[in-house]
Amino acid sequence: MRGDGAKAGPALGLFGDSVYPMCRRKLATDDVIVLFTDGLYEVYGAGNEPFGEDALLAAVRQRLRQPCAKLFDELLQELREFSTTHEFTDDVCLVGVEVRRVGVPIVAGEVDEQAGTRLS
Repeated sequence: MRGDGAKAGPALGLFGDSVYPMCRRKLATDDVIVLFTDGLYEVYGAGNEPFGEDALLAAVRQRLRQPCAKLFDELLQELREFSTTHEFTDDVCLVGVEVRRVGVPIVAGEVDEQAGTRLS
């Protein structure tokens, strides 16, 4: 699913010959890329009502200024509280990419002075 709600293709890795739509987006320092599986929003609350894609995107958007680890902790907690069972019934995968800098080539072994870590 893309940010505009359109389905992007079959699950990654499910079929060897799958073709996925591509797009280009300009990234800026401090942007966050969040990838997730459908098990994250296919959580059911009171009255068997699903949390849903729109609510998930809204929950992520309101936390975008937080580091990914905190964003994910809060998001998972909100979803567990929403769920009548307080757990997930489908697989859940969250991947976050925090953009530290843009336009600077990264060389393996180089030290990121800002983060104090070695890049690989």
